[in-house]
Amino acid sequence: MAEQKQPQTPKTRHINQNKPAKPETPTKDVRVKRLFKGKTPQKKREQSALKVQKQEKALQKKEEAYSSERYVSAEEALGPTVYNERYLKKAAIYRYIRYGILILLVVFLLGMLNLFREEITVENFRYLMRNVDFELRTEMGEAGSISYDSNPLNTFAVYKDSLVQLSDRQIAIYDASGRSSYTGNLDYAAPGMTSSDKYLLAYDRAGGSYSLYTGFSQVHSATTGYPIADADLSDEGIYVIASRSKDYFGVVEVYSSSFQLMNKVQKNKYIASVDLSEDGQTLLIASYYVGDSGVCTELMVLSIDSDTPKLLMSVDGTMPWEAVWLDEEHFVLVCDKGVKFYDQNGKNYNEYGFSAKNVIEYTVDSGKGRVAILSREGSDTTTTRLRVLDLKGKSVLEQSFAGNAGQLTFFGDHLLLTVDNTVYRLSEDGDLQQSVSDRPISAIVTKDDTLYLCASTRVLVPEWTAAKN
Repeated sequence: MAEQKQPQTPKTRHINQNKPAKPETPTKDVRVKRLFKGKTPQKKREQSALKVQKQEKALQKKEEAYSSERYVSAEEALGPTVYNERYLKKAAIYRYIRYGILILLVVFLLGMLNLFREEITVENFRYLMRNVDFELRTEMGEAGSISYDSNPLNTFAVYKDSLVQLSDRQIAIYDASGRSSYTGNLDYAAPGMTSSDKYLLAYDRAGGSYSLYTGFSQVHSATTGYPIADADLSDEGIYVIASRSKDYFGVVEVYSSSFQLMNKVQKNKYIASVDLSEDGQTLLIASYYVGDSGVCTELMVLSIDSDTPKLLMSVDGTMPWEAVWLDEEHFVLVCDKGVKFYDQNGKNYNEYGFSAKNVIEYTVDSGKGRVAILSREGSDTTTTRLRVLDLKGKSVLEQSFAGNAGQLTFFGDHLLLTVDNTVYRLSEDGDLQQSVSDRPISAIVTKDDTLYLCASTRVLVPEWTAAKN
């Protein structure tokens, strides 16, 4: 009998009662196509080509939409261009004129730069801008008033329409509106001054120092080391200084407009005056010395760049005050004996004597060849007599004034005279006008059409009325 097999008892697993069993996750099938999820290079190229084709088709459709067949040209819309021949000719002429004007402007500017190179300076530009006020002023004084410090040594002159005030302490330049364009400090014991179109020359008669100015600055300064007897200045800027030296009683130095020494005249005589001709090329020197017959005057005429005199002569028994050119061919010597008139060859063709006359003041008008003299005659101390002499030395005007006459100067065709607080204006035909002031007049300074009546502290404006004297 066959032995029956006993059923096998399954093996039992020992399960940890404290830890639950993990459920088994079923495995997932992986498809082949998911391994090639990204695009292949071939497929990318195909898609790019399709995209380009689409863009070309879209562009072609736009070109067809904007075809020129649907629009008209400018010529079709506006018609053919019509030209105005007359207008075109005139336009061409004006165009050529414009180019010609521009060329002329360039030539003009180049010519001015070459011909007037010396005049194109910063100082002249500043002078052009002298009346431009770049400041905002909140307070305004009296219109056109010029005020300055009172000083018994004040000296005045006109420089390029401006008033120059010189004292022992300072120099100041004022324009007509009262603005000060330059102020400088000085130390002059005996100030003197002269001016021209180019420079202003201020000097110390006692100390020997001198300076040249423009309207805005000091351009040169020097000293002779000895007292200055006289000085003069031409419109071209040539100036003359008369002084002395260690070896000579009289030394006259001539300088160019660039302050270079051009000529030097040395004499064993004292210099009384120097005067340049109107063109600035001829120099007149009056000097004096003690001769056998007493004091004698020597007159010398020479070119500014030559030491050879054109004229050298002596006048015995006279003490010179001043020698002045009347014009290019005549000059006058004012001395203690009177007024002597000479031509360029030294011929004395007329005289006006001072016998029995007490000369108070005189002035010479070089432009018109006139000499004016104020004097008192004999024992009369209350009446001042005025006499005007012409180029030939003849008396052309005589007038008497009651009072103390002082300043005397020519102003155009008129003669100005101060008597006490009154300024008289006398014309050549004898017409007399006056301007009465509330204060004494210290000085009358004129040049061309510019007139300044200077009191002790400010400039006065004259009010002319008819006068009976």
